[in-house]
Amino acid sequence: METFLGKIAGMIAAMPPDEISATCIVFPNRRSGLFLKKYLGTVVTKPVWSPGIFSIIDFVETLSGKRVADNLTLMLELYEAHKLASQKIMPYEDFVGWGELILKDFNDTDLYLADPKELFTHLTEAKAIAYWNPDGTPLTSIQQQYLEFFRSLYDVYLAFRERLEQKGLAYQGMLYRQVAENMPVAFRGIQSYSKVIFAGFNALNTAENRIIRELEPLVTTQTLWDGDKYYTQNPAQEAGRYFRQHKKDFSKDAFQWEFDYFKEREREISVIGVAGSTGQAKAAGNIIKELTGQGIQPGNIAVVLADENILIPMLNSIPDNVDRMNITMGYPLKTTMAAQYTGILLRLFSNAEKF
Repeated sequence: METFLGKIAGMIAAMPPDEISATCIVFPNRRSGLFLKKYLGTVVTKPVWSPGIFSIIDFVETLSGKRVADNLTLMLELYEAHKLASQKIMPYEDFVGWGELILKDFNDTDLYLADPKELFTHLTEAKAIAYWNPDGTPLTSIQQQYLEFFRSLYDVYLAFRERLEQKGLAYQGMLYRQVAENMPVAFRGIQSYSKVIFAGFNALNTAENRIIRELEPLVTTQTLWDGDKYYTQNPAQEAGRYFRQHKKDFSKDAFQWEFDYFKEREREISVIGVAGSTGQAKAAGNIIKELTGQGIQPGNIAVVLADENILIPMLNSIPDNVDRMNITMGYPLKTTMAAQYTGILLRLFSNAEKF
């Protein structure tokens, strides 16, 4: 069966050489672009300039001319904005826990192009109603501080964005909003491309949807979807809701590729009961060994873990004949041997000083 990325590579290979180099392909993540290059290497048989290949965040950074700052920088800048906009300033160690939530809220506000003043005013009023006492009992000092904190959110939002703007930095949602609301100006960042292809997306946020729609009159735009008709053509299938919505939002020529994988291919499903996560990893390793023994290439085998903590046992269970693997998941630093060793060392010094 032809894969989604393989089909994209075949479509690109069929273009004239000049059109290939003038095409820009945007994926939801960097990993897809990496594997597309691998497929292009197998289907392109003549010397050509590669198309531009971006993740969506890299694409937005190119359009905006700014870069997304790391989380530590964002947290420090947010705390400075809090000190400028709030009447009661929290100590930094108390602010950090709130700061992570605020960053996420600010990011979501901009990704979905919400009106920040209206949103944060509504949140403040909702909290005030929640704390209102019908019997007239005055609010406690903690409740008053809590409400004051919510009242300052909009001012913090403005001060935070202003500080980042002055330094040429941004968080993800801030870049998305700026590009979505100023597309004719932002388009100058990709004028070297005559065609932009968005591939492999599913649930577009409001800013992404607007960026694609605003690009359509400025440059040839195409969206390629990896959607199955089982989901996209059946309103009862909730998993296809975003695909059905995108078909309405984009023109017929812009929305392409629906497949019928479930109907055309038979599948064999085995259910194996194994106790414990380590046992599951060992069982998966044995299955991989059987499959590779039958001639199936390791690159055509995918292992999906329900829990990231199984990653290390799974890696230790991979058979010796598999010399390469691609890991596409995060792994908590606190569960690594280095972190555990550091924790033991710190406790050792702490106890030595205490006793």
